[in-house]
Amino acid sequence: MSGFGRMIGDSPLSGSAPDMPRIEVATEPEHCPVWCLWLGPLVALLLYLPTLLGGFLSDDFLANMMLRHGDPPSVAWPEVLGDFTRSWAGLGGSGLYRPLVSTSFGVTFALFGMSAVALHATNVLAHMLTALGCGIVAARCARTRPGLAALLAGTWFAVHPVTAESTCWIAARTTSLQAMFSTLALAAFATYLRKPRPASLWLGLCGFAAALLCKETAVLVPISVLGLDLLLRERRPMRSGLHGATFAVLGAYLTVRVLFLGTLLGGDSAGVKTLHADSLFGPLLGKLRMLVCPLGSSLPAPWSIAAGAALVLGLAVLLVPALWRRQTRGICLLLLPWVALYLAPTFRMQVDPSTLGGSRMVVGAATILAALTGILAAASAHRLTALGACLLVGATAALGAGRMAQYLDAFEDMRLLRQQLVKAASSADLPRPITVVAAHRPMAGIAFLNCNQIFSVLEQPFVERDRPLVSLGFVFQPVP
Repeated sequence: MSGFGRMIGDSPLSGSAPDMPRIEVATEPEHCPVWCLWLGPLVALLLYLPTLLGGFLSDDFLANMMLRHGDPPSVAWPEVLGDFTRSWAGLGGSGLYRPLVSTSFGVTFALFGMSAVALHATNVLAHMLTALGCGIVAARCARTRPGLAALLAGTWFAVHPVTAESTCWIAARTTSLQAMFSTLALAAFATYLRKPRPASLWLGLCGFAAALLCKETAVLVPISVLGLDLLLRERRPMRSGLHGATFAVLGAYLTVRVLFLGTLLGGDSAGVKTLHADSLFGPLLGKLRMLVCPLGSSLPAPWSIAAGAALVLGLAVLLVPALWRRQTRGICLLLLPWVALYLAPTFRMQVDPSTLGGSRMVVGAATILAALTGILAAASAHRLTALGACLLVGATAALGAGRMAQYLDAFEDMRLLRQQLVKAASSADLPRPITVVAAHRPMAGIAFLNCNQIFSVLEQPFVERDRPLVSLGFVFQPVP
């Protein structure tokens, strides 16, 4: 059997059906240059470096609950560590168990104070390490050209617009931290499947446990480990010990949830729109659109459409040849259900593909899509592979930069809003308090300010002040 990057071979049991595809990877993989693994994280740093000077938006102000107010404020460690034995942030009935996120806030505040720079830097670092994990997974699973697989997977994920929300928005570190730990865990498990060593297994299990303590969607990691085992089987039995260990960690996590929250994975469904039968697949299709054609950015409409077309064309150049090659068809058949599975936990949650609002819900699926695309591109490399990769990454980078620019605009709008409130507060007193009747929502698709958080803006950076303030319960109104 010959050809570029054979990843599927004839099954020893094929008999009368020799054309049946079988996923298989070589015993001796090629060496992956280190720079191919680190280019993705470097690109992620360059793209999101401007966000380090951003400020606080929306739920970022809820960090107040983790502080003991004073001048200066300090970390309220009983509140932070209390999340290990209750619902996240004390939100009873939510079904959210994310104590490691609270701990990350507490540690950041303790080490670097109340500055938003350190909080943004943590999110950017998590995004960089997730891109690194994508590259490692792709390199470990690629039979040939692991450098190309790692390069494409890491850089495409690094610049994908759906990652902007979880990277630029401090409060969305629930997603960025969970994606980081999950992807690094999968990288360790892929390394273990190549060369079974206890260190790789334990690193993977620890990463998986940390991901579970950041966000509930990490429960899908054991399913992804099964997928990696299929990619790396090479005519050997499934590694039942590895799968038993991952499901044991999952079982321990679910037990803790039952003990402290009284539920396995459910919770209060408030704020979640129930889907009707006629729109059952609407959110799924919207999230898939976010992944393959994310047009919600600040680019002018013609440029945005051109970038989207170039992205789809690049993806087609890379994946269509793999679909028609018998050696890679098995992986192609895994791609869509694997990605769709990662969208299942948020299946009932509505998103807005036109503005990329809620795109943090598809970051996990983006890691799988990027890794498998890198593997397939390396396995079916042809004369146009370089062109397809350049189109894919270049167009996605343009859309990602546009989406990031929207967050920079939102940070500036918040700064101006706070200036106006502080100016009004300087001349306010109890007989004549500040009265807020409307606040401009800067743009769709970005969580700017919760309706009941006007008072929090006046406490930035989280120092209590006496401000005579009267505000309506909901202040977002169109402002001419």
